[in-house]
Amino acid sequence: MRIYVGCSNETRYYKEYFNTVLKSKLLMDFHHLVSRAPTSSKTLAAKLSP
Repeated sequence: MRIYVGCSNETRYYKEYFNTVLKSKLLMDFHHLVSRAPTSSKTLAAKLSP
């Protein structure tokens, strides 16, 4: 999910920032769901997560 708009430093900075924030938010949401899920889902998520 990389967005190539240009090669300027500003564009590259925003792209990296966006990717980092998006990934961390997805991980936070994922772990939040896992913490509320039953035990079987927790073990499944533990296997799936890197």
